[in-house]
Amino acid sequence: MAIGCISQRGESPVSRNESLDNEITAALEIGYLLRLAHNSSSMVEQAVYVSRAGFYVSTLPTLFTRNVPTRYYGYVTQPWFIGHSQRENRHRAVRWFTSQPEHASNTEPQVTVSVPVDSNNYWYGVLGMSIPVRTMQQFLRNAIDKNLDGEYQLYDSKLRFLTSSNSDHPTGKYF
Repeated sequence: MAIGCISQRGESPVSRNESLDNEITAALEIGYLLRLAHNSSSMVEQAVYVSRAGFYVSTLPTLFTRNVPTRYYGYVTQPWFIGHSQRENRHRAVRWFTSQPEHASNTEPQVTVSVPVDSNNYWYGVLGMSIPVRTMQQFLRNAIDKNLDGEYQLYDSKLRFLTSSNSDHPTGKYF
């Protein structure tokens, strides 16, 4: 579990705005739920809450404090975060994105499902979960009835093939 906080001129984000107290408390409570979402039997590789106020809570640890700003910037520049601005997602719906993970140690394609966190018409941040495409492939294989013809196929928003329940369609490079 990682909690990162970006400050300006050495200030805590909480000292800049008292209304963030409730958001930070809620984010820490989400952290407990994220631990449940990230277990060995889960399809989810990473679950994360990223606040527009300058902090995040993630199931992936941040090794060094100096990496927090870089990691936060990496989150807020991802399509799954940017795509939830009120201009980009007026209906405030759940959205699905495909991308390469931002962590160099893992180059596997990901499917990220995310939802904006709003209250009183204010966009606080984004809650997201990333699932490896290979895990989605296994899920689709397990979902198909072996006694019936047919298969499930997963495509991205540009109709690029991602994976299938059919083992004859290998999961390869898509991005």
